[in-house]
Amino acid sequence: MATKSQIGIRALIVSGDGLIVAEHEEKGERLMVFPGGGLEEGETIFEGVTREVKEETNLDVVPERIVYTREVIAGNSHGVEFYILCRMNGGNLSLGVDPEHKDGNFILRDVHQISIDDFVHMSNWHPKELQHLIADDFKKGFPENRFLGTARF
Repeated sequence: MATKSQIGIRALIVSGDGLIVAEHEEKGERLMVFPGGGLEEGETIFEGVTREVKEETNLDVVPERIVYTREVIAGNSHGVEFYILCRMNGGNLSLGVDPEHKDGNFILRDVHQISIDDFVHMSNWHPKELQHLIADDFKKGFPENRFLGTARF
C-alpha cells in the first residue's frame, strides 16, 4: 500500500493575553484547534498558514517563525505539522469558510480569542498532549523551536 504524505500548518496567533483558536465539529464532537490545514500545491509553509488563517478567521497575519514541528503517522498517512507563530496585521476576527468541504459538510463552527488561563483549562482542546507545553511557552514568548516527536493514531 502506498504511503500518503502531507504537510500541515497551524497558526499560533497571539492576541492580547491569549491566542486565536478555531472551533471544529467532527463526528458530533466540538474540538478547539489552532487555525490551519494543509498546504496547496506550490505553497510555502508561510504562504499556506497566511491563506488558511484568512480563510478561517478573516484575519491577516504575518508569519514570524516555526515554534513546533511534529511528525504524525495515521495508518498509511505520514505527515509533518508545523506550528507557526504569527503576528496579526489586520482584518476582523470572524467566522470564515471551509473551502475544502465543498460538499456542504463544513467542520468549522466558530473562531475565538481565548485567554491563556482559559486555554490551559479547556477540556476539548486538540491535541491535548500539547496544551500545557503551549501555555508554558506562551508565557515565555515561545523562546525556541521544538521538535515534539511523533504522534501515532
